[in-house]
Amino acid sequence: MEQLNKNRSLMLLVLAVLFLVLFAAYMYVVKPAASEVNDQEERISTLDKQRTLLQKKLGEKQEQAAAYSGEDVQRALPLWDNTEHLLLDLQGIEGRSGAQTLSAAFNAAGGDDASAEDEEQAEGGGEETNQAAALPSGIKRLKTSAVVKGTYEQVLNYVDALQKLKRLITIDSLDIAKSSDGTGASPVIKINLAFTAYFDPSYRDQVSEVLQPYSE
Repeated sequence: MEQLNKNRSLMLLVLAVLFLVLFAAYMYVVKPAASEVNDQEERISTLDKQRTLLQKKLGEKQEQAAAYSGEDVQRALPLWDNTEHLLLDLQGIEGRSGAQTLSAAFNAAGGDDASAEDEEQAEGGGEETNQAAALPSGIKRLKTSAVVKGTYEQVLNYVDALQKLKRLITIDSLDIAKSSDGTGASPVIKINLAFTAYFDPSYRDQVSEVLQPYSE
């Protein structure tokens, strides 16, 4: 009987030691490993969210690039001289600036190739060859002259609005002459304005839908 009690005590001691070993193993091995796994899962989740956000931003950039390469390029550099829309632009500028376009004349000059003309200017030693030489081949010029009437502020706003059009435009010359109309602090003047608008038929095959002159 005494021997049986000793065996039971020894068994309980062994079980207690085993429990302590298992508890220590859990606390110092299993639990840290589980915590590390949770941390890694959180990191993976964060990386997935960042990847999704980057993909969304990339998609938005690609959509913007596609939109720019289509409609906006045609607005900046139409496939033909597009004098129809340019007239609409001038009418809009009149309304915003308060100045009046007395006359406007357009001359596509037979669709002169801007780059070919630039080469001729370069051979002749033209002063503006550095800027002109940057134009790619195939781009053509629409020479435009206009007579504009208004106060100094109205005329300045007119020219500023013209330069801010979506269409690619450069101011060639501006001659100011006082008018007989108006007196006082805001005299009315007339200006002879010459500018060049550009167009390029060469990329027609790359366009799926041609932007019409009267489309918004």
